[in-house]
Amino acid sequence: MATTYDTIRGFLEGPGCSYHFDEEQQLLVTGFRTEHYTNANGEKGLPVIIKLEENGEFLKVFSPAVYHLEPGPHQLSVFLALLQICWRTKMLQYEYDPSDGEIRAIIEFPLEDAELTERQFMRIVFSLVELVDRYDPIIRRAIETGEVDFEALAPDLGEQLASLFRTMARSGGIDELRRLIEEARADKGRPRDKN
Repeated sequence: MATTYDTIRGFLEGPGCSYHFDEEQQLLVTGFRTEHYTNANGEKGLPVIIKLEENGEFLKVFSPAVYHLEPGPHQLSVFLALLQICWRTKMLQYEYDPSDGEIRAIIEFPLEDAELTERQFMRIVFSLVELVDRYDPIIRRAIETGEVDFEALAPDLGEQLASLFRTMARSGGIDELRRLIEEARADKGRPRDKN
């Protein structure tokens, strides 16, 4: 039972997300606003590409050219930061293309014989955006100074409340938020982020 682009279009149209389907490359292009991450055009937003492979049995959700890294004195620090982020998160990966310095953020999801659900899809997309945004200051600092400092991640109470309200809005209301909190409590003790 393969997943199709029509199914994914339905998932995007439900919450009113705008998107473009590229017929030639067979992929969907959309984007989301961010709080911290600023793209190459100086805008607070993250492009997201959704690609089905293997006849709909494998899903890739990624943001191309999130960063650009030239060889230099901070390169190893950046790689260290990226690897530590991958260690701290459940799904997020970073890829580096040495031919042009592109760093992309990606979540890959093997579907095989299972049909993709809306809940799975939304978790993948929102996790990608949320995690890239959350860890952006750490990666930028590594690129600019060579310092890798995760201590700056501890949000203040105001940021925690703002994040809670964003999660509530994204998750479908207070009932769904309660379910997510209960799920998080069940996972308590894990060394990795919820996303």
